[in-house]
Amino acid sequence: MYEVRSYREWVAKSGLVSFGAAIRESDLMIRAQRDLRQQALHILQRVRKDIEDQIRRQPLFLESLSPLPMPLRVKPVVRAMIEATAPWNVGPMAAVAGAIAQFVGEGLLRWTPEVIVENGATST
Repeated sequence: MYEVRSYREWVAKSGLVSFGAAIRESDLMIRAQRDLRQQALHILQRVRKDIEDQIRRQPLFLESLSPLPMPLRVKPVVRAMIEATAPWNVGPMAAVAGAIAQFVGEGLLRWTPEVIVENGATST
Protein backbone atom coordinates (compact mmCIF):
# COMPACT_ATOMS: atom_id res chain seq x y z
CA MET A 1 0.00 0.00 0.00
CA TYR A 2 1.31 3.44 -0.95
CA GLU A 3 1.57 5.86 1.96
CA VAL A 4 1.03 9.58 1.50
CA ARG A 5 4.26 11.43 2.04
CA SER A 6 4.19 13.59 5.14
CA TYR A 7 5.08 16.77 3.24
CA ARG A 8 1.94 16.33 1.12
CA GLU A 9 -0.17 16.20 4.26
CA TRP A 10 1.59 19.33 5.51
CA VAL A 11 0.99 21.12 2.19
CA ALA A 12 -2.70 20.30 2.29
CA LYS A 13 -2.91 22.09 5.65
CA SER A 14 -0.44 24.86 4.90
CA GLY A 15 -2.72 27.18 2.96
CA LEU A 16 -0.36 27.23 -0.02
CA VAL A 17 -1.93 27.79 -3.44
CA SER A 18 -1.51 24.96 -5.97
CA PHE A 19 -1.07 25.58 -9.68
CA GLY A 20 0.51 23.89 -12.66
CA ALA A 21 3.07 25.01 -15.21
CA ALA A 22 3.63 22.90 -18.31
CA ILE A 23 5.57 23.26 -21.52
CA ARG A 24 5.85 20.18 -23.72
CA GLU A 25 7.44 17.39 -21.64
CA SER A 26 7.89 19.59 -18.56
CA ASP A 27 4.81 19.32 -16.36
CA LEU A 28 5.14 20.85 -12.91
CA MET A 29 2.81 21.04 -9.92
CA ILE A 30 3.77 24.06 -7.84
CA ARG A 31 2.62 25.26 -4.44
CA ALA A 32 3.38 28.76 -3.21
CA GLN A 33 1.85 31.50 -1.07
CA ARG A 34 0.06 32.86 -4.14
CA ASP A 35 -0.58 31.89 -7.75
CA LEU A 36 2.69 32.49 -9.58
CA ARG A 37 1.72 30.59 -12.73
CA GLN A 38 2.86 33.31 -15.15
CA GLN A 39 6.22 33.72 -13.43
CA ALA A 40 6.67 29.94 -13.32
CA LEU A 41 5.92 29.60 -17.03
CA HIS A 42 8.41 32.35 -17.85
CA ILE A 43 11.15 30.70 -15.78
CA LEU A 44 10.29 27.26 -17.17
CA GLN A 45 10.51 28.58 -20.73
CA ARG A 46 13.93 30.14 -20.03
CA VAL A 47 15.32 27.00 -18.36
CA ARG A 48 14.06 24.77 -21.17
CA LYS A 49 15.62 27.13 -23.72
CA ASP A 50 19.01 26.83 -22.01
CA ILE A 51 18.78 23.02 -22.15
CA GLU A 52 17.52 22.97 -25.73
CA ASP A 53 20.28 25.37 -26.84
CA GLN A 54 22.85 23.02 -25.30
CA ILE A 55 21.33 20.09 -27.17
CA ARG A 56 21.56 22.03 -30.46
CA ARG A 57 25.22 22.88 -29.78
CA GLN A 58 26.07 19.41 -28.49
CA PRO A 59 23.61 16.72 -29.67
CA LEU A 60 25.43 14.18 -27.48
CA PHE A 61 24.06 16.08 -24.46
CA LEU A 62 20.64 14.60 -25.23
CA GLU A 63 21.75 11.09 -26.13
CA SER A 64 24.68 10.27 -23.88
CA LEU A 65 24.21 7.51 -21.34
CA SER A 66 27.62 8.34 -19.84
CA PRO A 67 28.96 11.48 -18.17
CA LEU A 68 30.09 14.31 -20.42
CA PRO A 69 32.97 16.73 -19.85
CA MET A 70 32.01 20.19 -18.66
CA PRO A 71 32.02 22.72 -21.52
CA LEU A 72 33.96 25.93 -20.91
CA ARG A 73 30.91 28.17 -21.22
CA VAL A 74 27.67 26.67 -20.03
CA LYS A 75 24.37 27.86 -18.57
CA PRO A 76 23.79 27.13 -14.87
CA VAL A 77 21.08 24.50 -15.46
CA VAL A 78 23.33 22.62 -17.88
CA ARG A 79 26.22 22.79 -15.40
CA ALA A 80 23.96 21.47 -12.63
CA MET A 81 22.83 18.54 -14.80
CA ILE A 82 26.40 17.56 -15.73
CA GLU A 83 27.61 17.87 -12.13
CA ALA A 84 24.65 15.94 -10.70
CA THR A 85 24.98 12.96 -13.03
CA ALA A 86 28.75 12.54 -13.31
CA PRO A 87 29.21 10.76 -9.94
CA TRP A 88 26.53 8.25 -10.94
CA ASN A 89 28.14 7.49 -14.30
CA VAL A 90 25.08 8.47 -16.33
CA GLY A 91 24.37 11.07 -18.99
CA PRO A 92 23.20 14.59 -18.11
CA MET A 93 19.60 14.09 -19.23
CA ALA A 94 19.13 11.71 -16.30
CA ALA A 95 18.87 14.89 -14.21
CA VAL A 96 16.66 16.95 -16.50
CA ALA A 97 13.41 16.73 -14.52
CA GLY A 98 15.06 17.46 -11.19
CA ALA A 99 17.13 20.32 -12.59
CA ILE A 100 14.10 21.96 -14.16
CA ALA A 101 12.11 21.66 -10.92
CA GLN A 102 15.03 23.04 -8.91
CA PHE A 103 15.62 26.06 -11.16
CA VAL A 104 11.93 26.92 -11.41
CA GLY A 105 11.56 26.65 -7.62
CA GLU A 106 14.63 28.76 -6.95
CA GLY A 107 13.47 31.33 -9.49
CA LEU A 108 10.08 31.64 -7.80
CA LEU A 109 11.70 32.46 -4.46
CA ARG A 110 11.89 36.03 -5.75
CA TRP A 111 8.10 36.27 -5.26
CA THR A 112 7.39 33.89 -2.39
CA PRO A 113 9.31 32.67 0.67
CA GLU A 114 7.71 29.22 0.38
CA VAL A 115 7.57 27.09 -2.75
CA ILE A 116 7.27 23.39 -3.50
CA VAL A 117 7.79 22.08 -7.02
CA GLU A 118 6.90 18.55 -8.09
CA ASN A 119 7.34 16.94 -11.47
CA GLY A 120 4.03 15.82 -12.88
CA ALA A 121 0.89 17.87 -12.49
CA THR A 122 -0.96 15.02 -10.88
CA SER A 123 0.34 13.59 -7.64
CA THR A 124 -1.05 10.94 -5.32
